[in-house]
Amino acid sequence: MWLPVPDFSVGVSYATRINMGRLASYDRDLLAAGGGRIDVPAQYGAGLAYKPVSVSTIVADRLHIQHTDTIIGSSRGFGWNDQNIARIGVACDLGTQWTVRAGHNHGNSSFGSAVVAQNVLSALGNAKAASAGFTYRLSGGSELSVNYEYSSTRRPSDPARAPGSTCLPAPR
Repeated sequence: MWLPVPDFSVGVSYATRINMGRLASYDRDLLAAGGGRIDVPAQYGAGLAYKPVSVSTIVADRLHIQHTDTIIGSSRGFGWNDQNIARIGVACDLGTQWTVRAGHNHGNSSFGSAVVAQNVLSALGNAKAASAGFTYRLSGGSELSVNYEYSSTRRPSDPARAPGSTCLPAPR
C-alpha cells in the first residue's frame, strides 16, 4: 500500500493460480472434466481509499479473476468467464465501539446461457450486489461483525430448452 498523502492510499494485489490436489470423491461426477481437480484462479486488482474526515473512509477497487485459465473456466468444466469486478464502499466509525459499512459491487456475467445446467447450483449467478454491515468492538480486543449482502435476481436461460422449461433435465 502506498500513501501519497495522509488521507489517500493506493494498493495493488496479485495472487497466482493455486493448483489443487485431486478430490477423489468427485473425479467421476462433478469434477470429472478436470480429473477430480478444481484449481483456484489467479487474480489481480487495484484500489483507492480516501478519508475525507477522520471517522470515515471511502474506497473503490477493481478486481480481475482469471477463471478461463483453469478447468472451471474451460468448456469441459463449468464454463465460467473471467470476472471483472468494480466495487465501491464506505465505512464510518460511530464512536470508539461501532463501525458501520455499506458497499456495492458490479461485475460481468459469470457464465453464459450455454452452460446454465452445469451452474444451476453455483454461487456465481449474480453480477451485482449491495452490502451493509457493522462491527462492535468488545472489551479485551475482541470484535463482533455482522454483514448482509443482497444480490438482484438473475434468471439465466438455456437456449437449448423451450421457453418456460426448467434448466434441469427431465427425470427418466
